[in-house]
Amino acid sequence: MAVLEVLAVDPGVLSGIVLGLNPEPGVIEPLHWWEIEQQDTCDLIVKWCNTPGLNARKVLVIERFIPRGGPITFVPASLEIIGVARWAAKVAGVRFVTQSPADMKQIRPLVVKQFPKIGRGGKGHAKDALAHFYLFA
Repeated sequence: MAVLEVLAVDPGVLSGIVLGLNPEPGVIEPLHWWEIEQQDTCDLIVKWCNTPGLNARKVLVIERFIPRGGPITFVPASLEIIGVARWAAKVAGVRFVTQSPADMKQIRPLVVKQFPKIGRGGKGHAKDALAHFYLFA
C-alpha cells in the first residue's frame, strides 16, 4: 500500500489543520498542526494542493457542513473553506474526502489521548482535525 500524505481540516473562522502521513491502514503520523484564520486556511490548502508531496499520494480530508433547522446563525466561513478546498483538490488532482462532525466526535477523546502534543495550547480545532485524520485512516 502506498503512503498517503493527509491534510485534515476542521473548517471555520478559526480552523484546525493537521498535516501527516498515513503509512498503512489505521496508522497516522501527525507532522504539523495549525489553528489559523479563514483566509490563511484557504491559502494553506491551495498551496498544499499545488506543492509536490512527500513522495506520497495526497488526500484532503475535511469536515462537511451540515445545515441545521431554525434561524440561520452560522458564519459562512466553513462553507467558503470547503468550497475552496473542493476546488483546489479538483484542480490539483488531490483526493477529496468529507466527514461527518458526529463521527469525528465519537473518536476524538481516544485520539487526543494518543497524541497529546497535537493542538496543545490551541483552542481545540487542531484536535478536531486530528480526529478527522484518524477517522480517515
